[in-house]
Amino acid sequence: MSINKLKREELLLYGVISKGDLSLEKYLEKIKQSIDAGVTILQLREKNIDTESFIELGNKVKKITDKMGIKLIINDNIEVCKKINCEGVHIGQGDISPKEARKILGEYKIIGLSIQTREHLEKSISSDVDYYGIGAVFSTKTKLDADNVSYSDLKALSLDSKIPVVAIGGINKSNILELEDTGIAGVAIVSAIYGVEDTYKESKVLSDLAKKIIF
Repeated sequence: MSINKLKREELLLYGVISKGDLSLEKYLEKIKQSIDAGVTILQLREKNIDTESFIELGNKVKKITDKMGIKLIINDNIEVCKKINCEGVHIGQGDISPKEARKILGEYKIIGLSIQTREHLEKSISSDVDYYGIGAVFSTKTKLDADNVSYSDLKALSLDSKIPVVAIGGINKSNILELEDTGIAGVAIVSAIYGVEDTYKESKVLSDLAKKIIF
């Protein structure tokens, strides 16, 4: 890649949030608390709202991420990414291809791709992807259809990848240290940050633990 859109260290603690039943006030407050406590990049994952509502929500969040100095990624929805002019998208194996996403978004946007296997890795090498999300590394309640990726597979894929890798899936303060020495650039966390009452406290704990295994 000729353009440095993303620094490896920005992936250290990758927050992934869905609004769900949270009030808008609580949702935005949790985002602020998590960034204050160490979240280094944020992804909005909204599968159950229409595009216009997603754009409205995204614009509100982008004001926060811009002010607090971190990048905002949209899960899957390229139209939302373009409309709110955020930093990038994250796509899965069943979504639009990375090459098509790059054509639509242009060379300056970040594209993250979910992979689980060596076949996924090899297939995407010629696509202009900026980072991989690999998982689920542990069982997770937020993505019931996700296949688990073993420690050895995570390490092999991470070490063979020419771009940074983020581990995702069921990661929390009790198991994060098990990911040491896998070569990952960061951890993507959903419930252990945004599904708890004290988001600031848990984000701080996870940030400190992530630094132990990644730096």
